[in-house]
Amino acid sequence: MRTARSLATLGTDVIIGNHPHCIQPIERLRALDPLTNCEKDSLVVYALGNLIGDAGCPGNWNLANLIKLRFSKGKQQGRQSTFITDLNVMPLYATARREGERYADHRLLSMQKLVKDLRAGRNLYGLDENEVFRLEYRMLRVLGPAIMASNTSALPKDTVDE
Repeated sequence: MRTARSLATLGTDVIIGNHPHCIQPIERLRALDPLTNCEKDSLVVYALGNLIGDAGCPGNWNLANLIKLRFSKGKQQGRQSTFITDLNVMPLYATARREGERYADHRLLSMQKLVKDLRAGRNLYGLDENEVFRLEYRMLRVLGPAIMASNTSALPKDTVDE
């Protein structure tokens, strides 16, 4: 977190960290851009999670997250600048099935669709429903604010040249 704050003060637009193989929060840091001397947002995605589901992995390793960003150019206080104008957060459930030492099936499923199907009584992949619901709770705790902020603009459209 200290490193992210330091990078934000250097004018970094986006920081995407990874390695812990589990999802971590997404946040916007406000800092003074040294090039324009204007305040700007830096988006920090601390970890995207694990895109390889492996049966038998402990903890939260079946959760993953993809993000889609839109950058736009515009002016802020009369100076040309780049802004993140859209953020789309896509939580995923990674699952894999092995036959012996080989993977027989690997899927990345929309977590939101998976949970909706399970609540409707459709378990299309034979998953442990209690585990999926536990991971849904975890996902909402970690990514909830980012999911709720998805598809929101960082800047009013009239100041941005798409």
